Amino acid sequence: MIDSHAHIGQFKEWHCPIEELYKQMQKAGVRKAIISNIAGNEFDYEHNVLNDQTILEVNEQTLEEMKKYPECFKMLVWIRPFSKTGFERIEDFIHAHRGHIVGLKVHPYCAGVKLNDEKYVPYIALCERYDFPFWVHTEEDGYSNIAYMKALAKQYPKVKFVAVHMGLRTNHREAIQAIKKYDNLYGDTTLVRIEDVLYAIKECGQDKILFGSDAITMGEDSYGMYREMYRRIQEEFGQETVEGIFRSNVSKLMTWDI
Repeated sequence: MIDSHAHIGQFKEWHCPIEELYKQMQKAGVRKAIISNIAGNEFDYEHNVLNDQTILEVNEQTLEEMKKYPECFKMLVWIRPFSKTGFERIEDFIHAHRGHIVGLKVHPYCAGVKLNDEKYVPYIALCERYDFPFWVHTEEDGYSNIAYMKALAKQYPKVKFVAVHMGLRTNHREAIQAIKKYDNLYGDTTLVRIEDVLYAIKECGQDKILFGSDAITMGEDSYGMYREMYRRIQEEFGQETVEGIFRSNVSKLMTWDI
């Protein structure tokens, strides 16, 4: 299996050492994972500024940590669109380490910038230039709404977007219909109820949904809830669909031999 959405780093009460992530992956049969560093958030949930590390330092830390297990990890570059400085250094970082990087990631609420803001335009242009997908935390929080994702997918048809959570804390229907409509919009299974994942597969087809876990933010058995999901997908759709969702779909979005 390939996990399209795993984390390292420290943010609030979440502490995600890469050693623990690797341990849980081995136990769960997850061969590879795409990681991003939750220390990249610029604001906490009360919108207090966090200034422990620059965004370049956060991404450099991700790169160094993943080198402990070079065959297991690729990284998403976490971005901070609110800040007016640092973009050029991030672009240089991407250019220098292209072989380790497979996309960009943002949590709009903790970035302090609504997803419909023009501050994202340079980063979306980077995605187009490097053929990177753009992973976005989606939630009906006024910052990360699926409506904003739909607008981006329509405006930038050459860029692939991944709607992480398919609209957290919703019934996911708006996200699923958007994923169905736009060829360049994908969804992941992270914290999505099994019945809603099954519905997404039926509506969107097996090629548009990626396995993502949020490991290891869910604790000592972050992959536990996905065992039953795997079984149900296999039972209802067959092994080919399981292979796509849990392995090959994400590899089609990037350059990573599996």
